[in-house]
Amino acid sequence: MFIQEAKAQFESNDSYQSNGEKTTYTLSGTVVNSVTGEPISRALVQLAANETPVTHPSSDSDPEVANYAYQERSMLTDREGRFKFDNLPRMRTSINARKPGFYDPAQISGDWPPRASGAIEVGPDTSPVVVKLIPEAVIVGHVVDGSGEPLEGVAIRISGVLRANGRKQLQPIQEEEEQPQSMETNDEGAFRIANLTPGTYYVAAHPNHDQQTSIPTKIAYPVTYYPGVPSFSEATPIQIAAGQQVVLDFTLHAAPIVSIAGIVTGYTHGQGADLQFLNESGDDVSIEKQFDVQTGSFQTQVIAAGPCIIKADARDRFDRPLHAELTLNLTASIKNLRINMAPAPSIPIVVRLETTKPQPDGVSPQSKLAGSIPVSVNLHPFEFGRPDVAASVEGGPGNPTLVLRNIDAGKYKVEVIPNNVGDTVWYVKSVFYGGLDLLQQELTVTPGESSAMEIVLRDDSAVLTGTVQSEQNEGQAAVLVVPDHAPQNSKMTVSDDRGEFQIDGLAPGDYKVFAFDHLDGLEYANPEALSEYTSKAAQVSLQANEKTTIKVGVIPRGE
Repeated sequence: MFIQEAKAQFESNDSYQSNGEKTTYTLSGTVVNSVTGEPISRALVQLAANETPVTHPSSDSDPEVANYAYQERSMLTDREGRFKFDNLPRMRTSINARKPGFYDPAQISGDWPPRASGAIEVGPDTSPVVVKLIPEAVIVGHVVDGSGEPLEGVAIRISGVLRANGRKQLQPIQEEEEQPQSMETNDEGAFRIANLTPGTYYVAAHPNHDQQTSIPTKIAYPVTYYPGVPSFSEATPIQIAAGQQVVLDFTLHAAPIVSIAGIVTGYTHGQGADLQFLNESGDDVSIEKQFDVQTGSFQTQVIAAGPCIIKADARDRFDRPLHAELTLNLTASIKNLRINMAPAPSIPIVVRLETTKPQPDGVSPQSKLAGSIPVSVNLHPFEFGRPDVAASVEGGPGNPTLVLRNIDAGKYKVEVIPNNVGDTVWYVKSVFYGGLDLLQQELTVTPGESSAMEIVLRDDSAVLTGTVQSEQNEGQAAVLVVPDHAPQNSKMTVSDDRGEFQIDGLAPGDYKVFAFDHLDGLEYANPEALSEYTSKAAQVSLQANEKTTIKVGVIPRGE
């Protein structure tokens, strides 16, 4: 009976001719280079799987019904980049194409939500389609010494600038497994790095220190950032366009190798300690390093090219972290250096729950914190290129605590994310440190500070639901809810295909609501980046313990 009903519904559709034979259609097109417009041969073209207009779901147990489901199909383009899929039912589908050396635009955009891939209506009036692939970019160059002689085995390290979670971040580019030597110079000092997408990059030459110990004159080549500077802070970013080949040449100038010897104290001998010798950018400048865990004595060879930062980390007999750090401006070898370890600098985190609702079990909210971690805390440095700092969990499972350890001096944006404590939805009411309101101000860390960070969570949160309205854009939209009192603490969600969304756990107050067709390249955690769109945002006032519904128009950001 089910099969007969499915057939009847399917045959009533215009995909069947009057004589009962199925009417089929053709979808054809061309795959081209998005930069040159040239056709791309032997590209793999895939047609997305779809179901026919039959309303009954296909059944694995009944092959006759299951055959009504249209499965994914694929083929390679011909010499002219052309493809053609025959015998297709009337349907709505999408196409993607792949080929080594090229990228699908959606594959590299970093969009959230993903942009619509371009729905195609297959039927009697379907026109040929053009699928554009972005060609890879390539960096080539040479590395030579001060005399112009090529240097072999120098690693070329690349980091790309991306925007994740609304912030500009630096991501190292890993070498491809099939090209294990592509990121090192050959015997002619040449290198070639392919498979790069359009974007912004930082490039550095990292000589292999293991190959430099045999230099009889006791000199070595330090890490050098393009265009020939010693630190990341001085480096020039490289803008690379699709299909572009960029030439970057490095000249490395030798620096003296000096010896640093001394003793580490303040830790439990035999437990071990981690010694690092770094430059200002955090690159390892040590060549040979010896450390005796029983006595604490050490000796190392380092490249004397700018300040050398020595960091030592260990744990005491109670498993508490120990730390020491000092900076040396090296001009000659040093003996009898003493590194005194002490309890690691820290910012303890104190969390307090503030409730407005009766507790049916008679247990105070604060007592519910026992054995739980109510928040996650992350520090995002203002200085680009430095890593984020996450609070660590310390203490036993019955009494865990949150602590920020080993924080470098500087300015940070503080991100606090509430975790569920019981069944209650909490929001961050306040974050204070040394009298500063960190919801509105940055955290400034200076050496020697030890104040506690105090966080208050509250339970009378508001809920915002809404609909994104658009006549031109299809699919999902990215919705940003930005509090007027703390614009750097926005929340993001993605609407469904109907444009509907919901965000809970919001503090009562006034908000601006933005709906974007995509967030690609938008540093939305930075209030200044949103300023140009403020006039297009919806304004809403949220009350405690209430649900508010709004309508917001989509903001198209173009290509």
